[in-house]
Amino acid sequence: MSARNYGTVQVDALPELVAPGVFRLELMLTFPAERDPFAFDLENEPTVLVTFRRKNIIRATDPVQAGTTLQVHPLEHVVEGNDELSGRNEFYFEILTGEDSKIARGLRFRIFRDEQVVVDQTVWSDPGEPVRGTVNLVILAAPETEHTQADLSIDRN
Repeated sequence: MSARNYGTVQVDALPELVAPGVFRLELMLTFPAERDPFAFDLENEPTVLVTFRRKNIIRATDPVQAGTTLQVHPLEHVVEGNDELSGRNEFYFEILTGEDSKIARGLRFRIFRDEQVVVDQTVWSDPGEPVRGTVNLVILAAPETEHTQADLSIDRN
């Protein structure tokens, strides 16, 4: 059996509009992020991983102490749209909790726009599980205002 390469297919996509403003992402851990001592690949496995638009924006391979705040500033490529689908920005995160624990672990996930909080979410793990999930930020474009024609008529009274 053989395979043939037919080349790449380019799909026309709607252009995305970068949202105005300066964005910042902040994570605060309530627990120490560390590898599972029984994991197979201890050297390359990240203790903290945050992805946005299929790119790792935070990737730590060393342990991170409880109470540590990790930041991405400026957070780039945040888009706006005319509805919840086109203005959606999805972040995936996974933070390892180390040894199997019988307590839940928490993470505070915040996003700022021009130093104003636009997302403030606390996420909890199941006992013994990594803290993982997604956070969505929807930025709707400001509605366009209709320009009314100025009355240019001359009053000749």
